[in-house]
Amino acid sequence: VAGAEQPRVDGAQHGVLVVLLVGPLYLMCRYRMKQPFSPVRKAMEEEDQSQQIGLIITRDQFPDNLIAPPRRRHPLEDGVNPVWDKELQAEIYGSGSLFVRIVIQFGVVAPLGAFLWVLSSAFRPESMPPHPEYPYFCFLIAYVMIVGPSLATTTFSQEREFHTMESLLLTLIPRRDIVLGKFLAILRVVGALTLLNMFLFFVVLFLSSHNLAQIPAVFLSVGSAAMYCVGLGMTLSMYCRTTVTATNSTYFIVFALFDGP
Repeated sequence: VAGAEQPRVDGAQHGVLVVLLVGPLYLMCRYRMKQPFSPVRKAMEEEDQSQQIGLIITRDQFPDNLIAPPRRRHPLEDGVNPVWDKELQAEIYGSGSLFVRIVIQFGVVAPLGAFLWVLSSAFRPESMPPHPEYPYFCFLIAYVMIVGPSLATTTFSQEREFHTMESLLLTLIPRRDIVLGKFLAILRVVGALTLLNMFLFFVVLFLSSHNLAQIPAVFLSVGSAAMYCVGLGMTLSMYCRTTVTATNSTYFIVFALFDGP
């Protein structure tokens, strides 16, 4: 008899636990549904700087202008790819600068661990490995693996979702200029963000092996990884139906190729 009653007691306990967990979530969702909601996200220039978290990006200051170039105050010059200009001026930052600011802050904090490890090894030369700057190769490649697809997988999928793909294709801009303009604009942002995080790499190189051949090596390895991630993200963005599918597929392929071996 005791064995038959025990499952009913456990079931009642589970039911009470589910109610305690789901009840507050239900009340929060119900309260949020009653609040006014605007699906239109503010652009970078429309953000309230007093409410921004952490860094503030200013287009007219260095090095912010490497990531977000200043607004164009004159007509577009001849020979300039209009898609390149549109992406850097409005498209990438059309939904605000929160993601880019979070990526910058993450990139500033993350390499401090490797830097402190190298700095601690500097006081113990006998235990220092031959090339303690190698962890920075892994960090920088992982950095472009995260940043590149997040920007590239929205290039064509969001054009379809916002119903602007037809308008873009009906322009007189050659198809190759559309693809190349988007690719170079995203690669510029990813490259500028990566360069901001390479300062500690040069400091570590100066403190450790003094092997200057590592400088072109890191540019070659990280640059090729960035080009591959951006190119793959744009390709899947063109063939996948939604941005979520393109993003998940790109991250799965990138992490399988880079982290699998």
